[in-house]
Amino acid sequence: MFSQLFRRLTAHGRRFRHDLLRTRADLRHARDEYHLSRAERPRFVTRIGDLVARYNGVTLYRNRIQWGHEVRSLVGVHASVSEPADRRTESGPVSEVYCLTVTGPDWEWSVHTVAVFSSRKVRAFAALINSHAAAGTGSALADAGS
Repeated sequence: MFSQLFRRLTAHGRRFRHDLLRTRADLRHARDEYHLSRAERPRFVTRIGDLVARYNGVTLYRNRIQWGHEVRSLVGVHASVSEPADRRTESGPVSEVYCLTVTGPDWEWSVHTVAVFSSRKVRAFAALINSHAAAGTGSALADAGS
């Protein structure tokens, strides 16, 4: 009888711990989505026409890209996304950590994003960078040829 009660309490404790970790992850997800949507809002009206997209601290403009205080031209820029890698955080293992790598002629940025940001978003942002870089390179070559 005591062992049966002990097993029930142990199982209940595991379920409670699992529910608590899931709730914390959901709260973190909601907080990160809020901050992401807040970061994607343009701060100054003068930059709205030039702003293309923002993702996890990287801002893409029509003719340049910015990460923090670093601003680079889009000429020769290529973006890629690496496959998920297993990582551990303070709340346990996170199975999907994507790395957005933006490479220029003499520089490289690696931006890590966790599972709360979907892989579709990071891949779409990388494709957007590549398309604007290709368009910028084409227009730069046309300007140089004129």
